Order: sequence, then C-alpha cells, then structure tokens
Amino acid sequence: MAMRSQRLASAWNPALAQLAQLSKKPTPPQRRSALQQLWHSQAFLETPRHFALAINAFGRERRWQDALHLLAQMPQRSLGPCMFSHSAAVSACARASAWPAAMGLICDAGTEPDLIAVTSALTACQKASRWQEALALQAEAQRRALQLDIVALNSVISSCGKGSAWAAALALLQFADSQRLKPGLVTWSSAVSACERGQQWQRALRLFAQAKEQGVDAILLGAAISACEKGRQWQVALGLLRAAPAWGCRADTVAVNAALSACGKSSEWQKALELLRAPDAVSFDAALDAVALASEWPKVLVLLQDMEQHGFRRSEFSYVSSLSALSSSRQWQRAMVLWEELEKGGSANVLLRLAGVEAFGDHCWRWALQLAHDGDLDLQRGVLRALLRASRLEEALALYRDLEEQGAFQPWLSECELDLHGMCLEVAFLASLSALLSRALSPRPLLLVVGLGRGSGTGGPVLATQLPQLLALGVALPSNPGRLLVTAADIAGWGSEALRL
Repeated sequence: MAMRSQRLASAWNPALAQLAQLSKKPTPPQRRSALQQLWHSQAFLETPRHFALAINAFGRERRWQDALHLLAQMPQRSLGPCMFSHSAAVSACARASAWPAAMGLICDAGTEPDLIAVTSALTACQKASRWQEALALQAEAQRRALQLDIVALNSVISSCGKGSAWAAALALLQFADSQRLKPGLVTWSSAVSACERGQQWQRALRLFAQAKEQGVDAILLGAAISACEKGRQWQVALGLLRAAPAWGCRADTVAVNAALSACGKSSEWQKALELLRAPDAVSFDAALDAVALASEWPKVLVLLQDMEQHGFRRSEFSYVSSLSALSSSRQWQRAMVLWEELEKGGSANVLLRLAGVEAFGDHCWRWALQLAHDGDLDLQRGVLRALLRASRLEEALALYRDLEEQGAFQPWLSECELDLHGMCLEVAFLASLSALLSRALSPRPLLLVVGLGRGSGTGGPVLATQLPQLLALGVALPSNPGRLLVTAADIAGWGSEALRL
C-alpha cells in the first residue's frame, strides 16, 4: 500500500518522479536529464527529506552550488534545514573540493553538524592540502563537544602531512591516544608522511618503529623509506626494503623507487644497481633515476640496453631519466639519438618533449622553437630557458612577447605593476626586460612583484636578488618586502645605457 502511494505521489509530483528516476542507477545521460528536470521542478519539493535527497543528488554530480541553493530555499519554505540536508550539502561541497563552502556550513552558528558532515568537510580540506583549516575544523568540533572518530582524525593528520606540518601531526597522535582512539595503519602512514615531508626522517623512523608492532603495509613502508630518502639514509632504506618480507609486506613501486633514489642521492648508485638482480620494469626505471641523479650517463646507456635484453619496454619515465642524465653530462648528441628513437615510436608526449628541450634545446634551438606553440606552459618555459642558454636573447624575447599576447603569461596587475611572483628566473627576466624596453622611450615607474622566495626551494628570495643583476638595473627597495620599485629615473638611465650598447 505504501509503495502504491509513493508511485501515485510520483505520478503527479515531477520532483519526486525525478528523485525516483535517480534512485534507479540511471545511465549518465539519463542522470543529467533527470537532474535538469529536478532543478526546474524544485518548487515541488515538499518535505525536508525531499530536499535532502535532491541536495545529495546534485552533490553526487559535484554541483555543489546548486546543492547550496536548495539548502538556502528550505528556511524560506519553513522546512529547515534539517541535519540530513545540512550534511548532504557539506558532502556536496567536499566532493567538489569546495572546502571554503564546506567550512562555512560547519561553522554556521545556526546548525549542529553531525560526524558525517564534519568528516566530509575534513576530507575536502585534506584534498585541498588545507591543514590549518582542517585543524580549525577539529577545534570547532571539540568546541561543540562532537566526538571525532579515528577516520576523521586521519583526514586531519593527512592534511598536516600534505602541508609538512609534522609537529601538528604528532600532536594529533597524542590527542588520539588521550581520546582512547586506536591509530590504524592509515593513521601511522599519514603521520610518518608528515615527518618525511617535514624533513624529520629520525622522527619518521621512530613512528615507524611504533607502528610496525601493529603490522606493516606497503604504504607505511613506502612512507618510512621515503623519509630515509629525504635524509639520505640509504643504508637504513635498504635495510627496511630487505626486512619487508619478514613483516609480511611486499614493497611496492613507491618503496623501491624511494630506496633507489636514496642510493642515488648519496652517490651510491652501485647499491641501486644491486637491487636489479631480479629486475622488473619499475626497478629498472628506479635504477635509471638513481644513476641519472649521479650523472653516470654511461651506466644509463647500459641500463637501457639491459631493459631491452630483458624484454622490458622503455617507459616515459625511462626516457625522462635518461635524457636528464645525458643533459647534465652535456651528452646532447647521444640525447638526440635517444630522441630520434622516441619520435620513431610516436610516443613523444609533452613531458618527453620538455625533457628533450632541457637535454639539447640550446644546441638545437630552432627545433625547440617549433615546440613553443604546443600550448603547454611548462614546455613553453623550457623553450624560453633553452633559447637563453643558447644566447638567443632576441628570439627568446620575441617568443615571450608572442606568448604574453596570446595569454600564456599574464603578469600585468595594472599599468605600472608587473607580477613576477611564482615565475622561474628566466621567464621573470624576459617579462621584466619586455616591460622595461616598452618604457625606455617614455619612462614611467614600474613595480615588480617578486615575492619573498618561500616557494623557491632555496629558502631565499631568488628573484629579488638575482633579477636586478641580470637586468643590470639599480632599484630602490620599498617598505613592502617582496616588491622592487623601478623609478622613472632608473628606467631612463637604463634605457640610455641599453641604447649605447
């Protein structure tokens, strides 16, 4: 009788009819059509349950803004929102990685989120690597006396790991212990990864020693060996790799690659080659990477031959490592031979073309120039670097201006402010040079946004220190750090000098 009533209700209510259609696992085209019709018939949603189902349906398709629109309609129709619709909206935002919206819903004073909603929001923060926001959500849950389970805490610890916030990850482990929550392999792996990314290899290994009492899986082992790689502890890395069978664990490609890379970074490429006694394609690739890091290009050629003899097809990774080794050893002719082999096979994708440009683009700059309009930004940067290495400044500047005109580079914040933040030194140089040349005849001030160097990998402001030297330009340092002010007088003097040269 109840089912008959539902069918009758669906027959006259178009919104319920579409919800019923969506519950039958429709094909993608049917699902899109049903959602479109549901959107146009939202006025027929009559109960909080109907709204929750509709919000969930849009959320599954990552249409989080539509889900939030429906949630906002509920109070206007005196229907809530209820806990279920609120959780569905948070989940919709989480699926679409819209973490600010998910956080806003959780922190809304007028709602009481449940564990599912908070866990969904934490997952969104994890996917977006927003560890500070994840910690704020955890604090908000504590304030509301909402007991998080180990799954929710795993998301917070993983977020901290992605942000290299190892101290926060360790504090969360202690918090889990105080709440009598037993950490699992996911918990331990996330904490070890946090220490690894934070360059805390000793702490990572201490955590691993605690975790292995509960068991070891490939992810945990890989995280520990990756920590050894960061700390250049190749002996410990190999020891962990060899001990894996005793723990009932089979090392995966992450663990093997990390161990081989640890050997390579410590110039122990011979040890890396010893791991190839029972090789597979992955171990060959890892060994190639280790040998490439040591710039042992003759060994690279031997390994490539060995791969062929063992019947393994050379992967994209094989070619990238090999081209890198040949490039760093200035063996561009051999790199060109390898490239010709690639082209014959028809497998030269963007990543491989970039490796080729880095390997011999400065010697074959006309060939590199032909690749510049591929549309891939990394490849375009590589071509610009190759042209500068080949001392082809005129061609590099012309290419940069062409790419800027096409919108590949958009550095202008205003008529007198050039944003170089995040650019590599070579592209920043060309952007600045282009701007200065355009102002040389009618000097106007120019503000260069160069950043503080936090993402440079060197810990210092690369652009702020090296760019003025490359441009042979005297600049005044304004009170705002991360910016260089080039006055009209500076540009006039620079232009006069440039014209004399």
